[in-house]
Amino acid sequence: MLHRCAYLVALERSDEAEKALEKHLKEHPCFFIESSSLLVHLYCQRQAFRHAKELLESVPLNDRQHAQIVLAQRIFDDAYSVFRQRSIDQSDVQGLTRCLGVFPEDPALSFERAKYHISKGMDKKAVPDLFRCIKISDGSYKNAVELMTETLFRLGAGRDGKDGIKDAIEYYSTSLLWHADNIPVLLARGDCYVKLGDYKNALQDFLCVERIFPKHSGATERIARLHDVWGTEFHACGKLEEAEQEFSRAIATCETEPLFYYHRARCRFDMGEPRYALRDVLSCRELNAEDPVIRDFVHAHLSFMTQGSEGQSSGSANLPKVLLHATRRATALYGNDAANAARRLRHQRREQLQALEQEEHNAVALRDAGDARRGGLPALFGVRFFHTADLGGVLTCSKVQMSPPEGKLKSQVQGRSRLRGKN
Repeated sequence: MLHRCAYLVALERSDEAEKALEKHLKEHPCFFIESSSLLVHLYCQRQAFRHAKELLESVPLNDRQHAQIVLAQRIFDDAYSVFRQRSIDQSDVQGLTRCLGVFPEDPALSFERAKYHISKGMDKKAVPDLFRCIKISDGSYKNAVELMTETLFRLGAGRDGKDGIKDAIEYYSTSLLWHADNIPVLLARGDCYVKLGDYKNALQDFLCVERIFPKHSGATERIARLHDVWGTEFHACGKLEEAEQEFSRAIATCETEPLFYYHRARCRFDMGEPRYALRDVLSCRELNAEDPVIRDFVHAHLSFMTQGSEGQSSGSANLPKVLLHATRRATALYGNDAANAARRLRHQRREQLQALEQEEHNAVALRDAGDARRGGLPALFGVRFFHTADLGGVLTCSKVQMSPPEGKLKSQVQGRSRLRGKN
């Protein structure tokens, strides 16, 4: 029978020879070595490597050094090695799957099949192969770890809704088992915790990033916003002191975000501390907040510092007035900086009024000085000018300005005329 099977193999009647050998192996176990060696050759020809491997493993230990078994083992190794390498080079997913059926503990095969699935956009199908690869290699397969991290990050980022966010957290947590210091994954998982309202775990992830990379901008910004979120919730619950503390922590962490100053200013106004609140308002203005809500808030609380003489002429008689108690009120409410601004504004308007009066005085003085020269009237008793052309004129002295009654003015003029006539 063995000679007949060998003859069938030579005639390339492999199927017929394979069936005959399998039957002969069962019926005549005493010829196990000869039958199995021929069967391994036939299995390798048709790439049935799993059957060939099982048959070789079934050979008793005492017989594995037999020349025919050693030859069969070499035939199997050579044929499988060529097929495996070709499957990897060609990214043949079917060939990779067949090889994994023979050696499921081969991490390279799992990794290559995962790469194929990812290239086709099937990230979920790639995850089990990557898990297997990392598990088999005990985390030493660095390429698999990096690819797993990227894949899980992509899967987590694509999750929406509460259930999807929980799945994303699970993906990120699994990824961190092999790469615990992966900063993008830690930040992404922390963001997911924030979306679920789990601020403590989120803070732990962000602090972990800062331990790995001190002063990491992404982690610092997230920690500051986390304190701001806590402060906002405390403020909504009426816990103003706790809210102010959280807003202060947010500002201490990130001093360039006007939103934090805006929130603390509102909190301090509610606490009845407008002096400190206005300092935060001034900080919002200095940081040039672009949010229209914050800009309106700043304008509403600093309008007394910006309103004034813009667009007013020197001859305007309707200059805005500054109340005398404005400085004291500003000091009580907003502190010395605001009071100084109000005081400067008051002095500026007082100077404008004085300049207006001086211009009017100079104009009238020049006009009436000409009338006095024409009428020959001396300047008596400190009178700077004397207007006789109009009986309703105005007398202006260095000490006082008054408008005498019309009849009295006429009598004074006539009396002075009689005195001149006598002289």
